Amino acid sequence: AARFLELVTNKLFDGVALTRVVPRFLTQFGISTTLGERVPNILDDVPSNDITNVPPFSPGMMAYAGSGPNSRTSEMFFVMPNCPQHQLNAFGENPWETPFGRVSDDASLAIVGSFYSYGDMPPWGKGVQPQSVYSEGYSYLKREFP
Repeated sequence: AARFLELVTNKLFDGVALTRVVPRFLTQFGISTTLGERVPNILDDVPSNDITNVPPFSPGMMAYAGSGPNSRTSEMFFVMPNCPQHQLNAFGENPWETPFGRVSDDASLAIVGSFYSYGDMPPWGKGVQPQSVYSEGYSYLKREFP
């Protein structure tokens, strides 16, 4: 949670887009609007062989997104409302998916559930390609996802 608060205090999330919104799954965000402000990877919170103390995920929980060991940057996700139990059970199986916060009330969770979705990222859907945001910046989002 301290890392999240540091990023908020440094205004890294000001104007940041929701780059992956998949109903009943997750909403991902955190790619800086300025290419020069991308943050370096941070270490996982738990060793890869000790994920027994990670609390179970539930709708509204927040965690860092990653693609492998020690791959987290400033990207994170909310667990969406009505996420199926089998998916909730799968969250947290990787050491980079350590929850650090949650949406605190039903009204706020309803707002999370109302986020517009272009679909999942390729190859699962036709939504935002995160690597294009990293390489082209927000001009890619404005052009492809107005």
